[in-house]
Amino acid sequence: MPRHSHPQRSTSVYNQDSLGHGCLLLPSIHGTAKATVAPRLSVHRRQTQPFPDCLTEGMPSGQSMLNIGKLLWERDPQEELMRRIWILFTTFSLVLGCGEPSGTESTAFDVKVMTYNVLCSFCPGLGADQHDPWAERAPLLRDLFAEYDLDLIGVQELTYTAPGANYSDEVRDLTGDTYGAIYYENAQLMDYPDATLLYRASRFAEHDRGFFWLSSTPDVPLSADFDPDGQLARLVTWAELEDLDSGEHFIFVTTHFDNNSPSQTLSAPLFLSRMKPLADRLPLIITGDFNSNLSTEAYSILTGSESPKLRNSSDLVPDGPRAIGPESDQNNYNWNGRIDHIFLSGQATYEVSDWFVDLRRSGANDLHLSDHHAMAAQIRVEPTAALAP
Repeated sequence: MPRHSHPQRSTSVYNQDSLGHGCLLLPSIHGTAKATVAPRLSVHRRQTQPFPDCLTEGMPSGQSMLNIGKLLWERDPQEELMRRIWILFTTFSLVLGCGEPSGTESTAFDVKVMTYNVLCSFCPGLGADQHDPWAERAPLLRDLFAEYDLDLIGVQELTYTAPGANYSDEVRDLTGDTYGAIYYENAQLMDYPDATLLYRASRFAEHDRGFFWLSSTPDVPLSADFDPDGQLARLVTWAELEDLDSGEHFIFVTTHFDNNSPSQTLSAPLFLSRMKPLADRLPLIITGDFNSNLSTEAYSILTGSESPKLRNSSDLVPDGPRAIGPESDQNNYNWNGRIDHIFLSGQATYEVSDWFVDLRRSGANDLHLSDHHAMAAQIRVEPTAALAP
């Protein structure tokens, strides 16, 4: 059941223990794991380099090796051939096991993730719950990000400045010196990049990025044809990031499905098909305004797929999701009606220790910062596969 609570800050714990091993260990007859190797069988005597220490520890004495060799030579020739092959294979495996760690081990890392549709600055007030102008909301949004010490933020409905535009650089308004930003910078319609990724610049490094549009021609920029009555161009923004603390790579995604039907239902399978090759390779953290609540066909498509398998992070927190804000707002919050989500997928196992929706009001007029509510999760990511070459 959802929980009611008050704001609190949590601290990420980063697991940086090395999992590497310098040698392949085999069980000894004395119950202690030791590295072992079979005697070398060769008709030529030549000077050779010694085995690494991890292989010679516990090796039989010279006389024992001669006795073993005598027994081996006296066996049936066909049986002896198979034994020699096994010995060579085992020795080769042991040699490969020595030396430096292979680099394929993975290290778990913690991230604080938020998804937030911050309400476009050119959008009119909606209903009775009006909203303050962007100039007043922007510093409050920055304060919100700092309060929760966020690592990754998927933001929707941002605009940015361009020659002749009357809007501030809203991406820069939110990032400051703390966050790097990834968004489609060639937007033509009202300078509206919309789906934007923010990541803590001191902790993550970008290795790759990509964009595609939610349309029948997803690789054509600004294409939009899922709604026959017309719609805004909707896109998906993704990036491959490296966590500099652990060295692990992962994919961070945000999107904004159109709010007109049947666009959501048509966008969902396209989204999954484009996520699959990313999820097959790396951990996948997905944020967005999907304009799809838990009872919609689009949500069922997103969460019903087995490849890739998308898990809603709110379903993974042991104590259930919680709400922050006035008790009256918490009591009236429609949990099944939420359309913003943080999904997890890809090559990792996940632990979600906290998940919340922020229902608080702020500013001089005590208003919500947006017509959406910020949603955040504390997530431990434990990669289960190494970065593909």
